[in-house]
Amino acid sequence: MDDAQLTEVLGVPWDELEPRHQDMARELLNDPGAPHWDKAVQFAVHLIAFQGGYDGALARKLKRRANALLRALAEAGDPESQRELGQALLHGEGITKNAGEAVVWLNRALEQGDARAAFDLGCVYEHHRGAVRQDLDRSKEYFRLAEEMGHDPSRG
Repeated sequence: MDDAQLTEVLGVPWDELEPRHQDMARELLNDPGAPHWDKAVQFAVHLIAFQGGYDGALARKLKRRANALLRALAEAGDPESQRELGQALLHGEGITKNAGEAVVWLNRALEQGDARAAFDLGCVYEHHRGAVRQDLDRSKEYFRLAEEMGHDPSRG
């Protein structure tokens, strides 16, 4: 892909990215026909946005683009993306915090068998996030479910 195509795919001006991020994006996005292409694009933008050290308008644009791509994947039914969107909404990572919406996305991921989503829901109800009231019984139930599903909290 040439620089103009990469600018279009990433949704950010190619020439504003540091060379190391350009190299990473070229490596990750070398085959538009590859399986999970859309996840590769989201991953590349997410890495650049949240770990790239950018600030100001470019940082905001990168984070908005990363979360728009993440939301599209979540809406398409990808459980990992649903969980990650829930986390982004809980922490306000480039998106407005919304604990109620976060719980919706975490539950969608859980319904598809994502054990980390069960653990994350346990944390939400244990620590009272935003509009979500603390409910220690519900929290314990989600933690138990996460463990039954094989989630090891020591591994993230």
